[in-house]
Amino acid sequence: MSKYLLGLTLLLSFNFLKSQESSINRVDERGLKDGYWIIYLNKYGKRVVDTVVTRFYWRYTYFDHGKNIYPMGRFISKKGKIDGPSVTPSNNDAILLNGEYKCYEKGRLRYVHVFKNGYYVSYKEFYANGQIAVFFDYTKHAEGQPNSWYMTCYDPSGRITREQWVKKDEKGHWPKMRG
Repeated sequence: MSKYLLGLTLLLSFNFLKSQESSINRVDERGLKDGYWIIYLNKYGKRVVDTVVTRFYWRYTYFDHGKNIYPMGRFISKKGKIDGPSVTPSNNDAILLNGEYKCYEKGRLRYVHVFKNGYYVSYKEFYANGQIAVFFDYTKHAEGQPNSWYMTCYDPSGRITREQWVKKDEKGHWPKMRG
């Protein structure tokens, strides 16, 4: 009896893992990306095609019928520097973004990306004077819209100039976003 239960447990575990794996990188009935997708980035944070040569980091993003809901903020140029968890790729595997990544340009903090196990938590962008310019909080969601998030914009003196939910409108359309 215990062998039967062990076998059944292993089979159910395998099926659960397979169903979790199949829920990534899916398309809808029209062939548009839908749901969570894995995207790859080079060592400067620029999105790249998945090749062992070019990929350095990876993360998840969410598509709603072809629309990327969690666009990637800027990382750095080739002369910039990223301070983050000190992990290096092994066996040509890309690094899962996990933790806080501070991006510097010409010695100044420009961007801060925070991820938890590949999922965006927040993004900050800074003016040259060091003041925050924009803050995206992916942990806050508009009522009834689980993939929405909150955006706050600031002027160069640090005063809030705009706060808004990034969510679908009444017609079910997402706002235009870069990334």
